[in-house]
Amino acid sequence: AEDGIRDSSVTGVQTCALPIYREWRLHASGFWQVHLSAPNDLADEVLRLARVAAGDTVLDLYSGAGLFAGCIAAAEPGVAEVVAVESSIDAVRDARRSLSDLGTVTLVTADVPSWLGEHAADVFDVVVADPPRAGVGQESARIMAAMARRAIVYVACEPSSLARDTQILRECGWELRTLTAFDAFRSEEHTSELQSHLNLV
Repeated sequence: AEDGIRDSSVTGVQTCALPIYREWRLHASGFWQVHLSAPNDLADEVLRLARVAAGDTVLDLYSGAGLFAGCIAAAEPGVAEVVAVESSIDAVRDARRSLSDLGTVTLVTADVPSWLGEHAADVFDVVVADPPRAGVGQESARIMAAMARRAIVYVACEPSSLARDTQILRECGWELRTLTAFDAFRSEEHTSELQSHLNLV
């Protein structure tokens, strides 16, 4: 194995020690950033933009194997709760293995738009979203806008979806403060992973 990734052909699980703060156990068929430094860089930027403090509540949408939820909970042990919502059963299982020591992380296996519709009245200090290329969509963006008290951090791999969803968030009273681009997909047409940081006006 190279670059901090070890593969187990018996269990079909990879152990990756690269991302900040902890070691991650991942199904070999599951999603993980292909660029070796991307998990570190993206998680570090999410932490910088979210500015999570002791007592905060955080919602992590499309949380995958728990990269952002885990790094937030580990970086700020005083966080009240980090709720991570992901539809992939295997990804949530990976997150459960990797984050078992973090008592403030609540892992939810659910379709994200459906979960948002059922929990639209919930409120969180910070909302983090890392959706697929299609983005979160109009209805989910509006619910996110109402849920977040202080900040929304949006991680995107498709600029047009980010632009559409950001416009909806702006219509709901949020202001785009930061936009950061990462060259995380060097072999593909969509060459950047984008992160946006919005604050309520």
